[in-house]
Amino acid sequence: MVFIKCSGNIEYLVKFYNSLIKLGYCKSKKPVLNKIISKKNKIIYYWKAETFYSTQFEWFYKIFYKCDIKTIPLNIKEYLTPLSLSVWYLDNTGKLYISNNQCFNLNNKNLDYIVQIFKDIYNIDIYYKLESKGKVAFYVENQSFNNFSRIIKPYIPCSLQSKLNNSHNKLTMWSNLRLSSSKSINSLMQNNIKYYSTSAKDIKYSAKYKKDYMLTDIQKEALLGIILKPLTPSRLYSTSVEDTLINNNKLLNLEGNFIAGFTDGEGCFRVRISKRNERKTGWMVEPIFQIGLHKKDLSILQLIQKTLGGIGSISSMSKEGVKFKVSSIKNLNEIIIPYFMKYPLLTSKQVDFELLKKVVDLMNQKEHLTIEGIQKFVSIKASMNLGLSEELLVAFPDVKPVLRPSTNENKIEDPNWLAGFISGEGCFL
Repeated sequence: MVFIKCSGNIEYLVKFYNSLIKLGYCKSKKPVLNKIISKKNKIIYYWKAETFYSTQFEWFYKIFYKCDIKTIPLNIKEYLTPLSLSVWYLDNTGKLYISNNQCFNLNNKNLDYIVQIFKDIYNIDIYYKLESKGKVAFYVENQSFNNFSRIIKPYIPCSLQSKLNNSHNKLTMWSNLRLSSSKSINSLMQNNIKYYSTSAKDIKYSAKYKKDYMLTDIQKEALLGIILKPLTPSRLYSTSVEDTLINNNKLLNLEGNFIAGFTDGEGCFRVRISKRNERKTGWMVEPIFQIGLHKKDLSILQLIQKTLGGIGSISSMSKEGVKFKVSSIKNLNEIIIPYFMKYPLLTSKQVDFELLKKVVDLMNQKEHLTIEGIQKFVSIKASMNLGLSEELLVAFPDVKPVLRPSTNENKIEDPNWLAGFISGEGCFL
């Protein structure tokens, strides 16, 4: 039996494939990602995965299909877990194949039942609308969206969490697919390929090529990070350290002082000032909070990112390194600065944090839009950990570094800070 998954987001595709591996449904090797371009110039990726044996999906078929017609089972409450809700939420705009065959049997009683389940299990209010081509759309009520977002966010890849930030509240059921053999699926694909192009030239020169086709660092990491260890028939789950950290709800968030201690050990606060001819001042200012680690410790960065609400990005820093970076003024203003004011740093990095805070304050006042303001930023950067580059020294030869604030004599009062600092800087011999 062949399972096909499509999406415009590679990180999500690989994460979904990982789930099938952990459940023992398919071989633990990297999927071959194919690319097509839709008539709206959107790049779509998809993979096919063969299950170990066809009976693995029989239970699924028997629950959701009656005489090849998809229905809503009475025990669907058992399957509407937070993970399944997140998959439903992310998949609601996907439509790779088109079929004119009616294969979805829904009535108002079924739909009302789903509405009631959301209320009973999660205290979420939803309503539904019948749309064209057999499509049913469920909408999360505004007053319930924050609760809905909180429930599914831990299962949403960071690169797709913008949907939650934009309050996208739609869940869709499509009526154009039925469970089929690999032969009929391939036939269906060929019958509908006219809507899409697989030409490399068309993909390369499409309007959205740079945005959708060129992989971001985090998407590359997702492709490299797929689990490759084979699973034994008696163990259909993973017990790796990374999976334990990420999937164990008790360890989903790190304690605040632990992150402060870890940042004192491995983090940095810096300001990038780079030449940009398109800017009015000729310069761009970018305040940055960053933590860099060896790629084997990627799971720690993922935990930190989750604890901070999914902000920032995780990407490759070198051949063996990865980094978590936050440079958005909004995220620095609303999350990073308040966080380290609540959980203070205890080393000299406290000074760099104060200087970065001053940079953000000046940017809030639009100082980065004037050449006089740029000079202020250069003076601040001159007092920070990395100092000035040769380019800045040549461009601003008369710069005077601001007075570097003195560090407070802080005592270690919270063992979590010490645990975080040792995790970053310590060793046991």
